[in-house]
Amino acid sequence: MSAAISAMYARRLGSLISESCSDQAGAGSGTRAPVRRRMRESMTAGISRAHYQLANAPGLPKPRQGAADGTPKVPLILGGHGPRRTPRLAARFADEFNVGFASPAVTSTQISRVSAACEAIGRDPAGIVYSAVQLACLGSDPVTWKRRLEATGRRAEEFDHGGLAGSTDQIVAKIADFAQIGISRIYLQFLDLSDMDHLAELGELNRLADNL
Repeated sequence: MSAAISAMYARRLGSLISESCSDQAGAGSGTRAPVRRRMRESMTAGISRAHYQLANAPGLPKPRQGAADGTPKVPLILGGHGPRRTPRLAARFADEFNVGFASPAVTSTQISRVSAACEAIGRDPAGIVYSAVQLACLGSDPVTWKRRLEATGRRAEEFDHGGLAGSTDQIVAKIADFAQIGISRIYLQFLDLSDMDHLAELGELNRLADNL
């Protein structure tokens, strides 16, 4: 299984159509996810809750993407580490489920929870794209790697369980570990926007990952 790579210019994964869930914030996410989807897939959408109301919201502009039947459809990305409500929300609404800044072992556990939640409601777990986001710091030699690490403002230890760091071979090996647990898409958080050579080298990983 291959891992597709997107270099992230921003410090935060997501967009207006993505949700990051925790079990504590899950109730709000459980409301927002279906409303956001209806706003993009139907003419209008509305909801009435204790703290806010939404009536006949048009959700413009409508997406260019479409489902098989031609209705508008934007893939909905849900993510988080919550062990209970987060997997249930993903099973109900997610087109893609993302685990951020975690080791392959932790990521695998969360994927298993989402898969179990899918099976509990009769949804095929394979219908969800499973992705991960990782810090990225690539250096072909120790001097280059140390310079690039210092430019990120992060400590080396932060890459141990939530990042991809080291030489090309070392990073590709870790990507292979993610591919083995079912991750098919990896977002790389790229922190030093002044180092375009670094970005280009990270981009080359996409070609290498396609052969995993």
